[in-house]
Parts: sequence; structure tokens; C-alpha cells
Amino acid sequence: MTIKKSIRLAPLRETIEITSQKRIYEAEENTPTELYDSYKISVLLSDGMGVVMKDQIYNTSCGDIVVFRPDELHFARIFRGGEHHYITFLIPSSLLLSLGGEDLAYIFEDKEKNRINHISAPHGEKQEILEICDKISYLISEENSSDLCIFAYIIELLYRCRGLYDKAKASPFQASTPAVITSTTRYITNNYKTIKNLDEIAKNANCSITYLTKTFKKHTGKTVWEFLTECRLAHAKIMLKGSMSVTEVCYECGFGDCSGFIKLFKKYEGITPLKYKKE
Repeated sequence: MTIKKSIRLAPLRETIEITSQKRIYEAEENTPTELYDSYKISVLLSDGMGVVMKDQIYNTSCGDIVVFRPDELHFARIFRGGEHHYITFLIPSSLLLSLGGEDLAYIFEDKEKNRINHISAPHGEKQEILEICDKISYLISEENSSDLCIFAYIIELLYRCRGLYDKAKASPFQASTPAVITSTTRYITNNYKTIKNLDEIAKNANCSITYLTKTFKKHTGKTVWEFLTECRLAHAKIMLKGSMSVTEVCYECGFGDCSGFIKLFKKYEGITPLKYKKE
């Protein structure tokens, strides 16, 4: 079950997109690779889900918060089969600055090397975060709920995230991601437009194609080429929002021919790139 709601307060002229999703997943299933041009906060409302983003793999638990900045590719790994529940907020950067200035935007725009994406609160605060998200989930499911009331809860959640951010930076998550995964995700993220084959990626990681493909699949749940394809499609979705044509987007994202791009896009998104652009 997916519930979506957009709230827009006229004086701010900006929109926050909220999605509350409950879905049955199989163990070892992956969600598609995603990319947004807004800031994104995801709050996990169930256990058994991990997050793969940038060059790290995070094991998350119920009540954890994951912060995604624009242009940060990410997808979820399902470690426990069954129903999973999470709520996400897409927030334009200009809105954050309007709401709380640089102090509130800091959790997203932190330029320091030790910036983090994964916030895990102490048990008491985690319970309070879950209660806020439960209230938001309920309100967005009600037809006549007040946007102002929902907005107030979102502001409370954002300021709680800000308070927890520095604490999380002081004791950062220690990842044990193999170097071959780190170098491969980073290389694909930076060179998705020009990569021609697996040999090129394996040479960058200083390993054989066989070792690369087995290790990448084991730790991420995706094949190397699947991740590259989804990376290109994620960027294509962003580009299609602009003035570029479908053909221009196709070649700009590194696809070899337009007909193949259209078929692939429809396979993943259920609609053609042109229809996606119009909608």
C-alpha cells in the first residue's frame, strides 16, 4: 500500500512530497536504484532493510533515518522477507533555507569529509521519531487532514534530525564494505556516461571480471551491469524533466541506441520516456 501526498503552503511557494509505503518484499530482493533533484529523508518504520548508497552499505533498523542529498544514487536491500514500512519526504533545498536557514540545511549541505547519511537515535528519541511518523502517516491517509498540521510535524522531525546529526558524526557508522565495491560504485557514479564494458570497470578496481561480478553481487544484490543501467536510468529521469529531448537524454546518459533506451525505460518504469517527460 502506497499513500502519497503533496503539501504546499502558499507563502513559501514550495512543495513537500510525502510517501508512506507498506510493501511485501522477498528476502534478498532489491529496490530500483533512485536519484532525486530534491533532498530526501527516509525513516524506516520496520526492521530488516539495508541501504546501499555512494560507496557504503548501511544496515538499518526501525526508527533509523537516512538522509539523501541530490545526485546521491541509492537503493534498498531486503534482508528479511515480509512487510516493510517506511516514510519518505522530498524537500526542495530552497524550502529548507526558508524554514530554518543554514542551520537546518546543514544536515544536507554539510561539506566536511566526515559528513554522514545514516542517523540512528537512542532508544527514547527513536520512539519519539516513530510516533511523529505514525501521526504523519495517519494524517496523509485522511482526506480532509490539515496540511498545516502535517507541515508542523515535518518541521519537528527535521529539527530532531538536526539535533541528532552532530551526535552521529561524532560516532560514525564504521562500514566494512570491500574496497572493490567502494571503487566500483564510485567509478560507475562518476563515469556512467562513457563506460563501455565490464573489463573497463574491473581494471579500475584492479581485479578480474569474475571476482568483480561475484563480489559485487554478493554484497549489493545487483549485478555490476544492472547497477550501471539503473544509474543511467536514474539520471535519465532527472534529465527528462528539463528541456532535452528523449534522444538527447538517451545519448547523454550513455545508452547506445534510442530504441534500446526506450524499451529499457519502459521495462523499469512501465511507461515510455516521452510519456514520462509529458507527465
